[in-house]
Amino acid sequence: SRGLGDVYKRQGQAKSLNRELSSMSDLDRLASNNPRRILDIREFVVSRELSPRIGFPPGETLIRFSMVRTGSKPGDPPIAWTTEYVNRSWQRLVHEAPRHPELLLIDIISRVYRKQCVEIRQVVEATLLSEEAALHLEGLPGSPALRITRRYLDASRRSLRLQPCLLYTSDAADEL
Repeated sequence: SRGLGDVYKRQGQAKSLNRELSSMSDLDRLASNNPRRILDIREFVVSRELSPRIGFPPGETLIRFSMVRTGSKPGDPPIAWTTEYVNRSWQRLVHEAPRHPELLLIDIISRVYRKQCVEIRQVVEATLLSEEAALHLEGLPGSPALRITRRYLDASRRSLRLQPCLLYTSDAADEL
């Protein structure tokens, strides 16, 4: 159950990131300014422990994308680490996502599978930066962080995609 999340790392940015990421167009802007770099794509079987956190039944096989969002300037550390889960039958995403690092995965789902996101549900909770997240973000394990979980829903309120996300700043304790 480790490795669940996006991690945003930019000192002193938690307040502005929170304000800036309040709409779908804000998320699109983040994606275009901070392209993704895919670290790993694999099939993933949901465990009993992870099931309640991600809302998929135990034993279901999904596609798991692990990626970072790059800094806006060359040499900047990554600003986010994301682990995203999608329907196993959406194999074309495995080929399309690396070809379009400037797009959100939900936009690629919309283009390829004609599935429209009509609602995003988001939960934010305080946590500590895991060793795995710290490795991907060049941060310190145990630092205060925010876990942001976004569930993208279609018109039938079925989940199109789940994006557990971890927000990290070196001064996150002040934001919590």
